[in-house]
Amino acid sequence: MPPALVIVAAMFLTAAAHISFAQSGAGEHRAAAGSGEVIGHSVEGRPITVERVGSGPIDVVIVGGIHGAYEANSIILARRFLEYYRANPRALPEEFTLHVIDNMNPDGVHRVTGGTPIEEFDFRSADTVPGRFNARWVDLNRNWDGDWQPTSYWGNREVDAGSAPFSEPETRTVRDYVERIDPAVSVFYQSAAFGLWYSGAEDGWEPARRLAEVYHRASGYRLPEPDDGSGDSGGPVDYEITGSADDYFYEIGHPNLTVELTNHYDIDWDRNLAGLSALLEEIRE
Repeated sequence: MPPALVIVAAMFLTAAAHISFAQSGAGEHRAAAGSGEVIGHSVEGRPITVERVGSGPIDVVIVGGIHGAYEANSIILARRFLEYYRANPRALPEEFTLHVIDNMNPDGVHRVTGGTPIEEFDFRSADTVPGRFNARWVDLNRNWDGDWQPTSYWGNREVDAGSAPFSEPETRTVRDYVERIDPAVSVFYQSAAFGLWYSGAEDGWEPARRLAEVYHRASGYRLPEPDDGSGDSGGPVDYEITGSADDYFYEIGHPNLTVELTNHYDIDWDRNLAGLSALLEEIRE
């Protein structure tokens, strides 16, 4: 069976006039394509769901909202992909099934919105920083079993990485779904550093770098160079991150991409449609 592709997204969009909101394994998943499925729950019991479009043998999984309301444009982008391919089924090559986990951190979203639908919430007028974390105030992109440490950093701010790798139900949910689908690549969408990262970027790991280069050329997002020993690979952030998804995936030999959007409010739709389309073409070849 052809390898699977997992795209994990973490980005956000507001209801401002110039921004358009859009809702947008193999085997047993085929019959359920296009339907929703609860695959896990957050700390506070909110469902984490996947929706599917397409019915091909190559699986592509998009996961949004790893940093909740702070990067809510990732959630909107994930939904936009769903809407676009449902409205334009011929645009999705027939070899693919697209799996969309739009919101990995529903508790972080709820902390900021209070339950207001994100399409109706004015994120520009809100303090979204508390929405970056889950209900236990853990940074979910510091909770993976890749060079995990009990405390990590977000810029110069110390953040809680959880009591152990995968201590949080949200990270376990996505990890388990990736294992269930058996992906060839995963892509996390985040914001807002305007760049690409990939598993093994420090070493220029070819299986992931090849895919990152395809996305880079189509989208125009910055792509880091392998570390030349200086400790600076030109990545989208300039501080050390521990316990991240890309480190975990590198350790298990899984190609992973992280796409950092330009800001916290736009979904960079043209860039990301071009990047994803090019990525699908590369995978199908």
